[in-house]
Amino acid sequence: MDCRLICRASSAHLSQVLTGFTLLSRSGKLRLSQEWTAPSPPANAAHLRVILGGKLALHYDMQDSGEIDEPAADAADFYFKRSHAASRIPERLRRKVLPFGLNYAVYPDGFDRLELHRLLRSPAHWKARCVGAAQIVSRAVERIAGSFYHAPTAGRMHAPPAFSRAPRVLFMTRAWDPYAPECATPEKREQRAAINAVRKRCIELLRGEFGAAFTGGFEPTEYALKNFPTLVSEGSTKQKDYLAVLRESSICVATTGLHGSIGWKTGEYVAFSK
Repeated sequence: MDCRLICRASSAHLSQVLTGFTLLSRSGKLRLSQEWTAPSPPANAAHLRVILGGKLALHYDMQDSGEIDEPAADAADFYFKRSHAASRIPERLRRKVLPFGLNYAVYPDGFDRLELHRLLRSPAHWKARCVGAAQIVSRAVERIAGSFYHAPTAGRMHAPPAFSRAPRVLFMTRAWDPYAPECATPEKREQRAAINAVRKRCIELLRGEFGAAFTGGFEPTEYALKNFPTLVSEGSTKQKDYLAVLRESSICVATTGLHGSIGWKTGEYVAFSK
C-alpha cells in the first residue's frame, strides 16, 4: 500500500509514529514517501498527516495538551490524539478523534533517509541539525564501527522482565518552572506548582521507605537545584545511563504530566516490562 507522510515539524514527540511507519516500510507492507509542508503556528507543533492508499487521511496530534486542531480534524478520516480529553473534543468530531495511547521517543535502527530529510528541512539551529545528522550517521555505522551515540532505537528500547535481580525502585523526574515564559496564565502556573508538589512528596516518601533500594530524584536543572536542592538526583541523567538504570530496576514510578498527560516514561516502563 502506498503511504505518504506529510510532515511540518521534526519533533521527538512524533518519533514513535514515524518509526512505526519506517518499520512497516522495511517489512514490505508499505511503499513510503514523504513531503514537507510549511509549519503552521506553533512552528514546533508535533503533528503529522498521513495518506494511505491515496485516499484515507490520518492525522497524528502528539502535542502535550488537550486542544484539538479542528481544521485538521475536519480534513481527516481519523485523528489520533495524545493527551486525549473527551471534554475538549467538539461533538461533531468525537467519532473520529481517538486516543493515541502510550508514547515515548524511539528511532529506527540503522540509517533512515526520511529522518535525515526531515532534519535538514527543520527550522532548528544549524548546531542542532549537525548533532542530529551525526546521530543518524552513528546509528548507520554502529554495527560496523561502534557508536559514539547511544540512540533510543527500536532494537534497544525493550527488555523482558528481570525476575532474578534484587528489587530496586526508580523515579527520576523533572521539576517544572511555574514562571517560565510559556506559563502565561495563572492556571498553567498553578498546574506546574501542583505537579512539582506531588513529585516532591513522592521522592521524599520513596527515599524514606526504600533507602538504598531507591534510585531517583529531580533532574538537576537550574530550577530544581534552586528550589529542591536536597531532592535532586545524584546519579547521571544522561539517556544512556538512565536506560541502564531502567533495565536494572524492578519497580518504576510515574506521575501525571503536563495538561494531565501520561508521561513518556510510562511507555518506556511498559516496553521494558516494569
